[in-house]
Amino acid sequence: MAMVKSFEVTELPVRSAKFIARKQWVVAGADDMFIRVYNYNTMDKVKVFEAHTDYIRCVAVHPTLPYVLSSSDDMLIKLWDWKRIWNLSSPDPNFTLDAHLKGVNCVDYFTGGDKPYLITGSDDHTAKVWDYQTKSCIQTLEGHTHNVSAVCFHPELPIIITGSEDGTVRIWHSTTYRVVIGYDEGTIMVKLGREVADGERLPLAVKELGTCDLYPQEKKSIRPTFSAEHIYGGNLLAMCSNDFICFYDWAECRLIRRIDVNVKNLYWADSGDLVAIASDASFYILKYNVNTMFHLDRPMYLLGYLANQSRVYLIDKEFNVAHFLESRGMVEDALEVATDPDYRFELAVQLGKLEIAKLEMAEDCLKQANDLSGLLLLYSSLGDVEGISKLASLAKEHGKNNVAFLCLFMLGKLEDCLQLLVESNRIPEAALMARSYLPSKVSEIVALWRKDLNKINPKAAESLADPEEYPNMFDDWQIALAVEGKAAETRGKYHPAAEYVQHADRSTASLVETFRNMQMEEELDNGGLDYEDAEQNGDESQDRQVGEQVVGHDDGQEEAVVVDADSTDGAILVNGNEAEEEWGTNNEGKPSA
Repeated sequence: MAMVKSFEVTELPVRSAKFIARKQWVVAGADDMFIRVYNYNTMDKVKVFEAHTDYIRCVAVHPTLPYVLSSSDDMLIKLWDWKRIWNLSSPDPNFTLDAHLKGVNCVDYFTGGDKPYLITGSDDHTAKVWDYQTKSCIQTLEGHTHNVSAVCFHPELPIIITGSEDGTVRIWHSTTYRVVIGYDEGTIMVKLGREVADGERLPLAVKELGTCDLYPQEKKSIRPTFSAEHIYGGNLLAMCSNDFICFYDWAECRLIRRIDVNVKNLYWADSGDLVAIASDASFYILKYNVNTMFHLDRPMYLLGYLANQSRVYLIDKEFNVAHFLESRGMVEDALEVATDPDYRFELAVQLGKLEIAKLEMAEDCLKQANDLSGLLLLYSSLGDVEGISKLASLAKEHGKNNVAFLCLFMLGKLEDCLQLLVESNRIPEAALMARSYLPSKVSEIVALWRKDLNKINPKAAESLADPEEYPNMFDDWQIALAVEGKAAETRGKYHPAAEYVQHADRSTASLVETFRNMQMEEELDNGGLDYEDAEQNGDESQDRQVGEQVVGHDDGQEEAVVVDADSTDGAILVNGNEAEEEWGTNNEGKPSA
């Protein structure tokens, strides 16, 4: 046998090492009290930390969960969660079990899924069974007269096996914890389980009553685009013509590769990854590339591959009952046997059994944990107006202004939202919100914005336009003011969550568009002018008045011009050039319009 790889761990003895196939890791414990983790593909050291204060005797890996157990002569058993601990700098374990009187030599997990148990063997001549969830000792197995050096759970049968330096091996019942079989230095044969039939043909005397003819059935079919001269078997199905050879997959009968060569014969290696193509004058050796996508820690079976998702789907024989029941339309039965929380959530939503979610308990837990974001999701999903109102006050107390803003906005308390933005020094955002929802508050917010911006850039502060002073620069300003008054009447009316379907298909048009269309219909019904024409005439009249005011100034003042809105640094472009004056100011710095 040849050594494949070697790891230089430490100069002291290495007592235990275990594979973690699903992570491509090797976990090793040594007499220097350190646990080391290596990647056996890249040979890199993933993690090293001091685990115990004495020699490490044994390391065990949980078959499914991210847990590693270590036992030591310091009389401690420690559990490590590599998802929670190894990514941090702290070498502290998840928990420590301290009950043995002397050093702990060995530790092992219970491989079955029904009991969260582990077993340890110690120099105090005992073996102990633990529940690693409650961190309590279930049973102490006494009977050995020397150090217990090996312990294990049987993977299928309800038995525990312990070996000791007293020369005995004892087999215990895992339910009653009594000795079933034990032997000393003598020899005894122990037979466990049942034999598997080897499939040998038995020469039995039979009477021929008749004959039976078997006809082959077609499983797959391939329609090649050429005339196949020869067909070869192997890991791939090969068909060749006079000038080339094609390889097909057995499972799906799809073309894998075409090679342009005159084939005389084909030979596959015993390993199945090499194939030799022989021609009249030469031969070619090709490698059938097989990529290892993932290392499995239990037997899995291939279901198929979805090209649009680029995923390979596998299944085992342990957790497929609920999905099978769901596929047969037995959703309630699937909910009863399902154990995965995410899958139970999907089934409960299908059945409308939201009481399974224990929403009251979730609400209490979120309150105790001060998880305001979780409470917001819960209350908004339930349509709990009172809960959202209380959450807004609670979020303000804890300084979670984003959660408080969302709560107030969902409640329709726009004035409180505006005040919250101002108190949070989000004055520009407050101005934008006032422009969208509370036009009557824009002038007040703009004044605050100017005052705040004047501390940093006075020139930019003076360029802020107030819609009360320059309404012609704001589209549909008068309509927005009218819409605000109409919309204020509907605020504070909350529809229950059960009526969501009735309001889901509402029009996505904005309030301004809806209000404008209503006024246009009223004008047309009354035989008056079109609303847009009237608005255009009003704008022209207003522009004429502004022009007359500008012309009426003395000759020493400069005319106001239209501002280029593409200025990026807060300065104003006059006739395409940057000027020192703001829009609407004369050379003396006084407003001109």
